[in-house]
Amino acid sequence: DHNADYKGVIDVLLRTYKGEGILGFYKGALIATFKQTPNAIVTYVVYEHARRIAESFNNNY
Repeated sequence: DHNADYKGVIDVLLRTYKGEGILGFYKGALIATFKQTPNAIVTYVVYEHARRIAESFNNNY
């Protein structure tokens, strides 16, 4: 029930588990992973490129 009033975190956890099982805690995780993957790739590539530039700068001076 999306409009239920919860009594706290434990209540949310118990209702989720009873209503949807253990997989209820992972609902939406696959989509979130697909959304975040391009960002992680770009961040890693930019970081590695910046690290190499910094290393070459330090080695030259």
